Amino acid sequence: MTNELLAQRRAEHFEQARTACAYLGSALNSIGVALPGLKVEQTESGDCRLALGSLDIDPGKELAFAVLTGASVLHAIKAVPTAGELLVDTSTGRLGRFRGMEGERWRLAGSFGNGEPWTADPLKVREPTVNERVRADMAAVIGGKAG
Repeated sequence: MTNELLAQRRAEHFEQARTACAYLGSALNSIGVALPGLKVEQTESGDCRLALGSLDIDPGKELAFAVLTGASVLHAIKAVPTAGELLVDTSTGRLGRFRGMEGERWRLAGSFGNGEPWTADPLKVREPTVNERVRADMAAVIGGKAG
């Protein structure tokens, strides 16, 4: 069962990476930055990464400018997760499920029944890796409950 879950999560993660790669390529092309080496690479652990490839200096400068210009906007509009969405609080390394907002912070609750809910800075929260998702799924199966 673990292998099936891992294979399913890896396939989902790879499709998400392909979609992200297509979006990034399209967005960069729309501002005149071409990255011919842009592709999805899979690590030994099964995680996917977007490889930007080799970049000439001018497109590199344009990309840096675009990122710097849009960074404040991206922070302002970071999407609020759906209730129950699995997240990692990078400031603590804890895995938790989104429970709602508390002021400008996000309320997370332990995914494994490990302690009290806590608040996290949305800028220090990320999506879990494939392995972290599988760990949460297996904990739910072993514990006989979801999340």
